[in-house]
Formats: sequence, C-alpha cells, structure tokens
Amino acid sequence: MACCNRKPKNKPMSFQTLVDSMPGWCTAEKAERLQRLIIDSNAQFSVELGVFGGRSLIAMALGHKIKQSGVIIGVDAWSKQAALEGTNDKANDDWWSGQSFKEIHQNCIKDIFKNDVDDFCSVLKMTSETFGKLIGDNTIDVLHADSNHSEEVTTREIEIFFPKLKSGGYWVADDTNWNSLSKAVSMLKEKMNVVHDGETYTIFQKK
Repeated sequence: MACCNRKPKNKPMSFQTLVDSMPGWCTAEKAERLQRLIIDSNAQFSVELGVFGGRSLIAMALGHKIKQSGVIIGVDAWSKQAALEGTNDKANDDWWSGQSFKEIHQNCIKDIFKNDVDDFCSVLKMTSETFGKLIGDNTIDVLHADSNHSEEVTTREIEIFFPKLKSGGYWVADDTNWNSLSKAVSMLKEKMNVVHDGETYTIFQKK
C-alpha cells in the first residue's frame, strides 16, 4: 500500500525560483505564460530572439519538455556590437557596454543543462538577421522577440520573421511599453491580432 506521505519525485521548480536563478528581466508570471503558450499551441518549432541569461528560453524549453515534443532555438549574438546597434538612449547603451557577454553566454548554456532541457533547446550565437537567412517561411509556431530594443532592429525583425511565422502562429513582443518599440508594435497590430496584453509584453497571433 502506497504511503500517503510519500514525496513526489522530481518536483517541478517554481517559476519564481527559475527566474531568480538566472540574470534577466522575465518575470515568473511571464515565464509561466510562455510555457503555457508552448503547451497549449502544441508548438513544434519555437524561436527566441535575444536570450541573454536564458530565463524565458528555459521556461519555453520546459514547455516542450512537458509535452515531450518540439524544440526551441535561442538566437543571440552575445556581443556589444549587436547590443548597441540602432538608436537607444545613453543609459541603455552605457549598461550594455559594461556587460560580460562571454560569461553570460557560458552561464546560459550551463543553465540549459542544469534544468535538463538540452534535448528540447539549443542556442545559436549569431544575430537575428543572420539566423533569418537560415530558415524558411511558414516554419515557426511561437516566436519570442526580446533582442535589441531599438526601432531599427525591432522593425527589421518584423520584416524578416513575419513570413517565417506560420498562419495561426504566435509572436510574443517584449517591452511593448517602451517608446522605441512603438513603431514595431504598430506594425504587429496591423499584421496580427492581440490575444494577450501583459502591459510590458504583448502576445499576437498571425491572422
């Protein structure tokens, strides 16, 4: 007879513990929302543009792991040049100029293995523009856009990746309350339907 006090094995890590264990800005609420999106949409090919420490990447990878199918590719140049591209305010540029990108990249890879999602997650050290040349149209189920927040980069990514997103696919835009993203948000609203407004991020669905 099974003991009613037996503790479950491999108890899932809480979303708050997950995000607190890595650098970045993804909240526990958003991490849970992203994971649920992967599961509910039955995504098979997900992409994150802008990985940094890996908070949201690993949350989405855990969604693929839970349903035991699909993969997420994280794309980030992890370089000062890429972080400073386009027009950003001075405080933003100063902060990014002081980051140790090599260390952040290495720790992100370690956390992928630490959270046991390496079978459902890979990272590519390159710009989103370069990655866009490697994949075909109508291939991505869920895309999380969280790279350089300049108007130049965010609008270019829409031009590149909107055709890559499947009909009915989801585009999660981060920091949609930033002034530098206003043009990109307008472009997304013209092309897609808003399915969730998280105040600091918005989930769109391709028509």
